[in-house]
Amino acid sequence: MCSLQPVVALALAALCVFPGGAAATTYTVGDSAGWDISADLDKWPLNKTFAIGDVLLSSYYSVAEVNMEGFYNCSTANAIQTGNGGSTEITITTTGHKYFICPLPLLCFGE
Repeated sequence: MCSLQPVVALALAALCVFPGGAAATTYTVGDSAGWDISADLDKWPLNKTFAIGDVLLSSYYSVAEVNMEGFYNCSTANAIQTGNGGSTEITITTTGHKYFICPLPLLCFGE
């Protein structure tokens, strides 16, 4: 079982992924606010069930999937996958906790 306690700064999100089974879903992170500080990214993933094959869409920011250490240190040194530029799509490829940051350090640290 995967529990979720996201920690979020500007353009950061953490979510939990379960095995797939149905058709893939595309999620616009932050819904209408987008993957942005104006969205409540702490709560955004809480009522969603993510599965392998689902796609996370960011319309405004570059996004990097990182491990937990990279998430808490705002580091993309060992990024799992990176989408650069607007309209970034990240496909979920494995189960478990997923961590995402903006690869721009000042945005990641929320400065």
